[in-house]
Amino acid sequence: KSFRRHLIKSCQEMDWSLNFFSLFFLLILGKVVEAEGGTKTEQEGRQSCSAQDGTAEDSSCQQPHLPLKKYIFHDCRLYLAKSTVPNVNVGLFSSTRMRQGQPIAPPDIIIQLTDYITQLNNSPLIADYSWDPYRFGGQFEAKNVASILPGVGSIANAMTNFQDANAIPFGARDVDEANVPRTTSAGAGSFTHYHNVTFFASRDIEAGDEIFVYYGEKDWYHDRVEKIKKSHDAKDDGGKESSTHGSSVDWLKDNGICMDNLLPGKSRIKGAGRGAFASRLLPKGSVVSSTPLVHLHRNATKTKKVKHGGKNRKIGKQLLSNYLLEQADDSSILSLPLSPLVNLINHGDEPNVRLQWSSSNPKDETYLEYGAILTPEEIIKNPRLNDLQLEYIAIREILPGEEIILHYGSGWVQDWQEHKKEWAPVANAQAYSPSYIMDDVAGLIRTEKEQATHPYPENTMTGCFYRYSTHEKSGGITAGKQQKGEATTVKWKMDRRTFEYDNLRPCNVMQRDEINGQVAYTAMIKNWQGLTRDEMIPKGEIHVVNSIPRQAIRFIDKMYSTDQHLPNSFRHSIQIPVGNYIRQTSKN
Repeated sequence: KSFRRHLIKSCQEMDWSLNFFSLFFLLILGKVVEAEGGTKTEQEGRQSCSAQDGTAEDSSCQQPHLPLKKYIFHDCRLYLAKSTVPNVNVGLFSSTRMRQGQPIAPPDIIIQLTDYITQLNNSPLIADYSWDPYRFGGQFEAKNVASILPGVGSIANAMTNFQDANAIPFGARDVDEANVPRTTSAGAGSFTHYHNVTFFASRDIEAGDEIFVYYGEKDWYHDRVEKIKKSHDAKDDGGKESSTHGSSVDWLKDNGICMDNLLPGKSRIKGAGRGAFASRLLPKGSVVSSTPLVHLHRNATKTKKVKHGGKNRKIGKQLLSNYLLEQADDSSILSLPLSPLVNLINHGDEPNVRLQWSSSNPKDETYLEYGAILTPEEIIKNPRLNDLQLEYIAIREILPGEEIILHYGSGWVQDWQEHKKEWAPVANAQAYSPSYIMDDVAGLIRTEKEQATHPYPENTMTGCFYRYSTHEKSGGITAGKQQKGEATTVKWKMDRRTFEYDNLRPCNVMQRDEINGQVAYTAMIKNWQGLTRDEMIPKGEIHVVNSIPRQAIRFIDKMYSTDQHLPNSFRHSIQIPVGNYIRQTSKN
């Protein structure tokens, strides 16, 4: 009845024409959903461990496994299920045939870790889940950067060569503040600006195939890659097909969790930036999403002290902190959800989802007590605890297009309210102009001489897409060793990899010319930290490139200038219900 009432009301608000036949269809459809959802008594029984508002204060929610009715979404395209790779817990599967070039899942976010401490460098988060920042243009954020892709880029398993993989990140990512500017919003700097990263099928993927991502030429995911190297043969597992890296679609529907219930979009909550929205009708009690977790120590969420511009930067909290789950403010262990779009779920006082342990976790409950006998370091690296999963459960019916809301806990709410009261824009906030705005408004690029009288915003610099190694190998660069201080001039050329972000490097625009009716630039190209040896311009060489087109020149935000580095940006992890987490506190 509730479904029919909501759906008819929604249709009327959208000014749909409801004739007799469409009404009859809606009533029948409502009956079907009502039958699948079970009786009211059954649904209330399934929610016995959840407060009506889903808040973290619900002390009755102590059970790690709750009996839930299995909802099967027959149009679901993506499933989380037991991986076909031995020694690996879960993997991502397609339930339909995907053509080469088709997106695997909706676009997701990137979280940039900056100047992280050595303790984090030794954690699974860096060893198994960090991407090279050059892949997505994050190398200019700080002196030391690692990119975390908490969606497909983390939950999908790896293949060690491009031919065996079937998914790759492709195309440009977007960077913007989502209409939450540092001049007027207390939410500025509290969420990542990097988003719209999409993984595409690198070849045809058959229904039932597991998704395998190609991580690039370097093994960034050291431990996970080693596990997969041990065996590429699938393991027969209670009804799974024994074909290499595949499962039957029926098996996926019976044993997997649907992973395409969410879509990204601009949040309707003021100051929240982006949010997650329901892609279909989600009945009360259904699993909206399931997520594996990677654990890290609270101390690892701090930035380390670095010197920049002749001054020591203050130690602060990583932006990552805002995406982590914690039991309480004194918990030593924090966890990052690794699932498509769940990190876009915002806080609200009227939530429509709650968190609970997955029924796929170990059946005994002793793992909840591991915190009493293990140190934080042992918990972080314990394979049993790293296989734990959480589920986002609908606490009421959620309509298509409705934003998914989770209550972040009373501690989070209190700190956020205090932050809003005390917040004020940083000095010179009005003078800040992010690089993506400059790229939109600057048609012609000013030369160094022009910038002397009409400078660009202090937070930006110009960068050029350029491959030094390609020009060198093609003979464009003068043969022989360059004398220190001698200028080398070459003509800009493009190949299929030129516009990849690892080829974006600082450059000073020296001259602007018109060639055959097209504007072109001459610029001095510079090195940047992290470049490979074959891309490094020899020390002392002045490397000048001419005939650079406008589209090969981008504005770059200078190091530590973006919103995530604001000294007054909000930082607080998400609190989950007491009793539903590893009991590990700072006393250990």
